[in-house]
Amino acid sequence: MSHTLQVDELTPDRVMKLGQELMDAVLKYAPLEKILSYHKPDEILNQYQPEQRLAGLTKEQIEAYLKKLN
Repeated sequence: MSHTLQVDELTPDRVMKLGQELMDAVLKYAPLEKILSYHKPDEILNQYQPEQRLAGLTKEQIEAYLKKLN
C-alpha cells in the first residue's frame, strides 16, 4: 500500500478507512493505562458479565470480599 494519496483518492469512504486504520494502530500500541485513563472503572466494568469480572480471583478472595460487605 502506498503511503501517498492523490487528492482524487480522498473519497469519504477512503477517509473513513484511513481513520479506522489510524485508530486501530493507536489502540494496538498505546499503553493500556493511557487508554483506561479516559474511562471510569464503572464504565469499563459495565461492559462485562459478573463471571468475567470475577475471572482470575480465587474462591477465597471472592468469599473474603463478600464477608467484608456484610
